[in-house]
Amino acid sequence: RLTHNADNVSLGDINIQSDAKKNASGNYDSAATFTFKLDGASLKQTLPMLPVEPQNLRIHVGLGELSTAANNALAEGLQLLNPQLAAGKDGLIPDGINAETCGKFKTALGEIIKNKTRLSTEISAQTDAGRALLTASVGIRNDSAVPQEEWQKAIDEAQDSPQHLQNLLKANLDLYAEFRISKSLVDKLGFTEMVEQQGAKFITLEDGEYLTKIENKEGIIT
Repeated sequence: RLTHNADNVSLGDINIQSDAKKNASGNYDSAATFTFKLDGASLKQTLPMLPVEPQNLRIHVGLGELSTAANNALAEGLQLLNPQLAAGKDGLIPDGINAETCGKFKTALGEIIKNKTRLSTEISAQTDAGRALLTASVGIRNDSAVPQEEWQKAIDEAQDSPQHLQNLLKANLDLYAEFRISKSLVDKLGFTEMVEQQGAKFITLEDGEYLTKIENKEGIIT
């Protein structure tokens, strides 16, 4: 609930689901979904400046082939990083990330690359004027033949010379992202002219929705 001018306004319901399973390779596939079912009419009545009535928001995040070692290293690295962030000003670490913390994140990155861990996400929002949908996935290509030793060498050298790691990622990263938004929603928000003029080179209109994609094909981002 939201308190506005001493009135209690219903925001709607929140549902959270999560799941983690050990797969045949001994790694874990995990997912979490957050669904917010919104009372758009009440929100619009309370906040009349809203151009549309929000109805629901769904956020889904999945991780495939995450090893126990990567999960532990990430958790330990974040645990070490928190006090460093707290000691900094405006979120900056005064003396940089210490060697132990860097080591944890390097271990996690090495495991993620070795196991070709994949991150996928889907974010969708529905309103009375249409929807917006973002889907994305990123991970090392399943057919990548770069040996682990080369990846590890590039990771170890990255702080002083990141070019090798950047080139490996560019050539071996499987990246895809797609964003769709209803034309009716864009019209209602008042962004139609801006989208059609400034996005003419990379945004298309398909089945009543504006669509744009980002994809890594053979080391070229399109």
